[in-house]
Amino acid sequence: MGLIERLKLQEKRRREGVKKGVSRFGNLLGLLIFYPLIFLLFYGTMNESELPMELNKCIFYLGIVVWITSLLLTIWDFLHNNQVLVGISSCLMYMYGFFVIPIISVISFNNGELNFIILQEISLILYPIILYVIATYVISDKDGNFRSTKFRKIISSLYLLPSLLLIIIGLIMSTIASDYYFIYLSWGIELLFSLFIDMIWYMAFYPLRHKDDEGADLTEASEVQSKAVNALNETLQDKRFDKERFK
Repeated sequence: MGLIERLKLQEKRRREGVKKGVSRFGNLLGLLIFYPLIFLLFYGTMNESELPMELNKCIFYLGIVVWITSLLLTIWDFLHNNQVLVGISSCLMYMYGFFVIPIISVISFNNGELNFIILQEISLILYPIILYVIATYVISDKDGNFRSTKFRKIISSLYLLPSLLLIIIGLIMSTIASDYYFIYLSWGIELLFSLFIDMIWYMAFYPLRHKDDEGADLTEASEVQSKAVNALNETLQDKRFDKERFK
């Protein structure tokens, strides 16, 4: 089995592991508390980073657009009860915060060094991709069959190890040595959350897929019912024919 087939199999497994959509309450918390907090932190530190000021302004205005868009999507969901819009709203805020938090942490604890910002941003992109590809070969055999649940849990724990080590080191060193090490604590948390980007996407569109599944189930049930009615009609007609023939 090639890489593409394995990736499709892995994507299907992770997608089927999602059992619910994005919570409306969680979306409101992000919209009214967490996202504004991240946005204001970025605004308060943007002048101290080594990023070009034009880029900082673009990120700042993009943040405003994302929040307004998320607000409108949330209002539209409230009026029309469409949970997919809540998922899209949460995805937009999650992605913005995901790539802005490294900038905030580097500025706050490392004087906004440009190289370190670039290093963190690249690691947040490559880390989940590399682990995702490795997972496609480790958790399934050459025929595409998934290995035991226990084995998959052990491998999943190993995937979390690098980010958890950064979190532990950052927490310990920031306590006993210097606040500078908070940057590694933040980095580890960001790497940990980077592993769930695709899950946020699946959760966002879960109501849409679930609705399609319900529609397919209803169609199938309707076809079965129609076949049963036709079979019953044929049986009644055969009995009527037999009675007439014996008369």
